[in-house]
Amino acid sequence: MNKYEVVFILRADLSEEDNKAIVSRFFDSIAKNGGLLTKIERWGNRKLAYLIDKQSRGYYTLWEVISDVTTIKELERLFRIEERVLRYLVVILQKAVKAEEVEAAKELALTLDTPPVTAEVAAVETPQAEAVSPEQAPAVVNEADNLSETKTETETTNQ
Repeated sequence: MNKYEVVFILRADLSEEDNKAIVSRFFDSIAKNGGLLTKIERWGNRKLAYLIDKQSRGYYTLWEVISDVTTIKELERLFRIEERVLRYLVVILQKAVKAEEVEAAKELALTLDTPPVTAEVAAVETPQAEAVSPEQAPAVVNEADNLSETKTETETTNQ
Protein backbone atom coordinates (compact mmCIF):
# COMPACT_ATOMS: atom_id res chain seq x y z
CA MET A 1 0.00 0.00 0.00
CA ASN A 2 1.09 3.54 -0.78
CA LYS A 3 0.18 6.93 0.62
CA TYR A 4 -1.28 9.35 -1.93
CA GLU A 5 -2.30 12.98 -1.95
CA VAL A 6 -5.40 13.60 -4.03
CA VAL A 7 -6.55 17.10 -4.99
CA PHE A 8 -9.62 17.63 -7.11
CA ILE A 9 -11.55 20.69 -8.24
CA LEU A 10 -15.31 20.58 -8.70
CA ARG A 11 -17.43 23.15 -10.46
CA ALA A 12 -18.21 26.03 -8.10
CA ASP A 13 -21.79 26.41 -9.32
CA LEU A 14 -22.86 23.05 -7.84
CA SER A 15 -25.32 22.97 -4.98
CA GLU A 16 -24.15 21.65 -1.62
CA GLU A 17 -26.16 18.44 -2.12
CA ASP A 18 -24.62 17.80 -5.56
CA ASN A 19 -21.18 18.46 -4.17
CA LYS A 20 -21.71 15.99 -1.32
CA ALA A 21 -23.12 13.36 -3.69
CA ILE A 22 -20.09 13.54 -5.99
CA VAL A 23 -17.58 13.46 -3.14
CA SER A 24 -19.48 10.60 -1.53
CA ARG A 25 -19.21 8.59 -4.74
CA PHE A 26 -15.43 9.07 -4.79
CA PHE A 27 -15.16 8.19 -1.10
CA ASP A 28 -17.27 5.04 -1.53
CA SER A 29 -14.96 3.91 -4.31
CA ILE A 30 -11.95 4.23 -2.02
CA ALA A 31 -13.67 2.51 0.92
CA LYS A 32 -15.03 -0.33 -1.24
CA ASN A 33 -11.55 -1.14 -2.53
CA GLY A 34 -9.92 -1.15 0.90
CA GLY A 35 -8.42 2.35 0.92
CA LEU A 36 -8.25 4.61 3.96
CA LEU A 37 -8.61 8.38 4.23
CA THR A 38 -6.05 9.89 6.58
CA LYS A 39 -6.69 13.57 5.91
CA ILE A 40 -9.58 15.61 4.54
CA GLU A 41 -9.26 19.31 3.75
CA ARG A 42 -12.00 21.29 2.07
CA TRP A 43 -10.42 24.43 0.70
CA GLY A 44 -13.75 25.67 -0.62
CA ASN A 45 -14.50 27.96 -3.56
CA ARG A 46 -11.40 29.60 -4.95
CA LYS A 47 -10.54 31.58 -8.03
CA LEU A 48 -8.82 29.53 -10.71
CA ALA A 49 -5.55 30.74 -12.19
CA TYR A 50 -7.09 30.43 -15.66
CA LEU A 51 -10.46 29.48 -17.15
CA ILE A 52 -11.25 25.77 -17.19
CA ASP A 53 -14.34 24.82 -19.20
CA LYS A 54 -15.41 28.48 -19.08
CA GLN A 55 -15.30 28.39 -15.27
CA SER A 56 -13.37 31.01 -13.29
CA ARG A 57 -13.94 29.46 -9.83
CA GLY A 58 -13.76 25.94 -8.44
CA TYR A 59 -14.39 24.02 -5.23
CA TYR A 60 -11.07 22.53 -4.04
CA THR A 61 -10.74 19.39 -1.92
CA LEU A 62 -7.58 17.64 -0.69
CA TRP A 63 -7.40 14.08 0.60
CA GLU A 64 -4.57 11.91 1.83
CA VAL A 65 -5.31 8.29 1.03
CA ILE A 66 -3.58 5.02 1.94
CA SER A 67 -4.44 2.43 -0.69
CA ASP A 68 -3.12 0.19 -3.39
CA VAL A 69 -2.61 1.17 -7.01
CA THR A 70 -5.85 -0.38 -8.30
CA THR A 71 -7.92 1.77 -5.94
CA ILE A 72 -6.24 4.93 -7.21
CA LYS A 73 -6.66 3.83 -10.83
CA GLU A 74 -10.40 3.39 -10.19
CA LEU A 75 -10.58 6.80 -8.50
CA GLU A 76 -8.83 8.44 -11.47
CA ARG A 77 -11.26 6.69 -13.82
CA LEU A 78 -14.18 8.17 -11.86
CA PHE A 79 -12.57 11.63 -11.99
CA ARG A 80 -12.27 11.38 -15.78
CA ILE A 81 -15.87 10.20 -16.21
CA GLU A 82 -17.44 12.85 -13.95
CA GLU A 83 -18.07 15.99 -16.01
CA ARG A 84 -18.36 18.19 -12.94
CA VAL A 85 -14.71 17.56 -12.01
CA LEU A 86 -12.66 20.34 -13.57
CA ARG A 87 -9.20 19.01 -12.67
CA TYR A 88 -7.60 16.42 -10.41
CA LEU A 89 -4.09 15.49 -9.36
CA VAL A 90 -2.85 12.37 -7.59
CA VAL A 91 0.67 12.30 -6.17
CA ILE A 92 2.47 9.50 -4.33
CA LEU A 93 3.61 10.81 -0.95
CA GLN A 94 5.15 7.59 0.35
CA LYS A 95 5.70 4.20 -1.21
CA ALA A 96 5.27 1.04 0.82
CA VAL A 97 3.55 2.44 3.89
CA LYS A 98 4.48 0.56 7.08
CA ALA A 99 1.92 -1.68 8.73
CA GLU A 100 1.96 0.51 11.87
CA GLU A 101 0.85 3.54 9.84
CA VAL A 102 -1.94 1.55 8.22
CA GLU A 103 -3.17 0.39 11.63
CA ALA A 104 -3.03 3.96 12.97
CA ALA A 105 -5.07 5.12 9.96
CA LYS A 106 -7.63 2.38 10.57
CA GLU A 107 -7.99 3.54 14.18
CA LEU A 108 -8.44 7.13 13.03
CA ALA A 109 -11.05 5.98 10.46
CA LEU A 110 -11.87 9.28 8.77
CA THR A 111 -15.22 9.48 7.05
CA LEU A 112 -16.88 12.22 5.06
CA ASP A 113 -18.80 13.17 8.21
CA THR A 114 -15.57 13.94 10.05
CA PRO A 115 -15.32 17.68 10.64
CA PRO A 116 -13.19 18.99 7.81
CA VAL A 117 -9.98 20.89 8.17
CA THR A 118 -10.45 24.20 6.41
CA ALA A 119 -7.68 26.10 4.69
CA GLU A 120 -7.52 28.61 7.55
CA VAL A 121 -7.05 25.89 10.17
CA ALA A 122 -4.53 24.01 8.05
CA ALA A 123 -2.36 27.06 7.48
CA VAL A 124 0.80 26.80 9.50
CA GLU A 125 1.53 29.82 11.63
CA THR A 126 4.84 31.34 10.69
CA PRO A 127 6.95 32.59 13.56
CA GLN A 128 7.30 36.36 13.71
CA ALA A 129 10.77 37.82 13.50
CA GLU A 130 11.96 39.26 16.77
CA ALA A 131 12.57 42.97 16.92
CA VAL A 132 16.27 43.83 17.09
CA SER A 133 17.52 46.96 18.76
CA PRO A 134 20.02 49.16 16.86
CA GLU A 135 22.78 48.11 19.28
CA GLN A 136 22.21 44.42 18.48
CA ALA A 137 21.93 44.89 14.73
CA PRO A 138 25.11 44.20 12.74
CA ALA A 139 26.95 47.23 11.47
CA VAL A 140 26.21 47.98 7.84
CA VAL A 141 29.20 49.19 5.87
CA ASN A 142 28.50 51.49 3.00
CA GLU A 143 30.64 50.18 0.14
CA ALA A 144 30.28 53.42 -1.85
CA ASP A 145 32.03 55.37 0.93
CA ASN A 146 34.96 52.93 0.94
CA LEU A 147 35.33 53.12 -2.83
CA SER A 148 35.34 56.92 -2.90
CA GLU A 149 38.03 57.04 -0.19
CA THR A 150 40.21 54.56 -2.09
CA LYS A 151 39.77 56.51 -5.33
CA THR A 152 40.88 59.80 -3.78
CA GLU A 153 43.97 58.15 -2.27
CA THR A 154 45.07 56.69 -5.61
CA GLU A 155 44.42 59.98 -7.39
CA THR A 156 46.66 61.87 -4.95
CA THR A 157 49.49 59.34 -5.25
CA ASN A 158 49.33 59.39 -9.07
CA GLN A 159 49.70 63.16 -9.21
